[in-house]
Amino acid sequence: MIQEFRLVLNVDDFETALNFYRALNLEVVESWDSADGRGAILELPRATLEIMDRKNAKSVDELEAGVHEPREMRLGLKVENLQDAVEYLEKHGAKVVAEFVETPWGSFNQRLETPDAKQLTVFQEARV
Repeated sequence: MIQEFRLVLNVDDFETALNFYRALNLEVVESWDSADGRGAILELPRATLEIMDRKNAKSVDELEAGVHEPREMRLGLKVENLQDAVEYLEKHGAKVVAEFVETPWGSFNQRLETPDAKQLTVFQEARV
């Protein structure tokens, strides 16, 4: 049924956002610049859609960021090395919201904010 799932981010600073997401090695597969504005489609690696109710979202926010700010979405990136990934993302404009935490579900998570003010959880599975 579904051939592609597309997540669309509306941003104020297109160039900064594009540079940030390209720094994640996302390839631009289509782009446009017209009188109506600019846009680009970047190809993502394997993706999942995580859905949680607001009660669970509040719990995760408080665990990862120390505070709950209601929002409709948050991005997540699974990485091999959390510290290296966070340092890399900071060099490309991300801001650390809170230090990493070990979660009850067996991962190390750190909350950041992207240059376009999206909440971003970077996580590494705990080694067994």
